[in-house]
Amino acid sequence: MVPAIHPYIAMVPEGVSAHTREFAEAAASPAGLRAMVLAAKCLAATGAELLTDPTLMDAVKREFEGGAEEV
Repeated sequence: MVPAIHPYIAMVPEGVSAHTREFAEAAASPAGLRAMVLAAKCLAATGAELLTDPTLMDAVKREFEGGAEEV
């Protein structure tokens, strides 16, 4: 087990389901590239914040280990 998050980045109009032709076309479009870059930046910023803020990292570890503290 590892701590994790599962964010969503909008790439298609609301109502378009994953695993459809419309979704695949959007993924291969400039909008898909923008969404991928945004997701990568968000992931990197999250990692950077955890690595540079020992208090936040400690809170995350406590919560993961069963503490009830909100992060």
